[in-house]
Amino acid sequence: MGRRKEKKEEEEEEKKKKEEEEKKEEEEEKEEEKKKNEEEEEKEKKEEEKEEKKKKEEEEEERRRKRKRRRKRRRRRRRRKGRDLLDHEAKLIKGQLSMNTRRLRGKTWSQRRRRGRGGGGGGGGGRGGGGRGRKRSRRR
Repeated sequence: MGRRKEKKEEEEEEKKKKEEEEKKEEEEEKEEEKKKNEEEEEKEKKEEEKEEKKKKEEEEEERRRKRKRRRKRRRRRRRRKGRDLLDHEAKLIKGQLSMNTRRLRGKTWSQRRRRGRGGGGGGGGGRGGGGRGRKRSRRR
């Protein structure tokens, strides 16, 4: 009788030990999985941040390009202004300018007529128009 009880007790103890070991192993596996998941999440976050940085940089570059284009356009327009009224175009034709000079497009007849007459704005007597050049200060 004594031996059987001892054997049963030993078997129960072994079972308990095995169960405890299995529990420990499961817990360790769970912890490892958690760590792996955390590492993966961190990697994903880093990648997302990199992508966002790239996007921001690209957007900024595009903005710069657009600004450059705008500046170039403005400069071109400014340069064009001086050339587009040639002397023979600017001469009076029966008291009014030819319609097709680039500078005078979109103006009314009276605004066109003002060119080459006396007084203020436009060509002719007094302080004339014209917005660029050395003698600009005298025109004011």
